[in-house]
Amino acid sequence: MYSLEEAARFCGVADGLPPFGQKNGQMKDHWELTNKWWITFGLMSKTVEASEGVDCEILREAV
Repeated sequence: MYSLEEAARFCGVADGLPPFGQKNGQMKDHWELTNKWWITFGLMSKTVEASEGVDCEILREAV
């Protein structure tokens, strides 16, 4: 579970580091890795940009 601030850091819309040794904005890396695996497993056929699947603006506005 992330706090609001930690989630915003994970998404890269707030300064600082998220917990668990993650880097700021790591959500994009997580998206890309998951997308690659879904293609490998045949669940998707093409790469989709993180910006098309994740919208962190609500976190930016909340913090």
